[in-house]
Amino acid sequence: MKANDAKRLKELETENGRLKRIVADLTLDNAMPKRSPRETSNPNARRRAVVMLEETFGVKERRACRVVGQHRSTQRLATALPDDDEQELRRWLVAFAKDHPRWVGSGPPSTFVERATASTPNASSVCGV
Repeated sequence: MKANDAKRLKELETENGRLKRIVADLTLDNAMPKRSPRETSNPNARRRAVVMLEETFGVKERRACRVVGQHRSTQRLATALPDDDEQELRRWLVAFAKDHPRWVGSGPPSTFVERATASTPNASSVCGV
């Protein structure tokens, strides 16, 4: 075997290894979405899917985000939990919407909240305007 042949063999082995890594990466990228949760329509679901892929396949956050379709900056944001006042307001709005189903969606929400909490009629209802 001549020196040129040995050099060419070494180049072919290097290229073969590179191509094997590419095929392995593509195979893993194709296998990951099959194992991730099907419903990833909201950011919290995608965050959970990214974490699951990182733990299951041992991939980096960048790659898991790319597979799921989650931007990495969104992945790092913590889920904002509503405080007690916000939760109470949400419960009240849900109950109000159940009690008054025809009112929901027919006007600005602030109008209905004001009407529901007002103890005295406003000027427009008194004057008939």
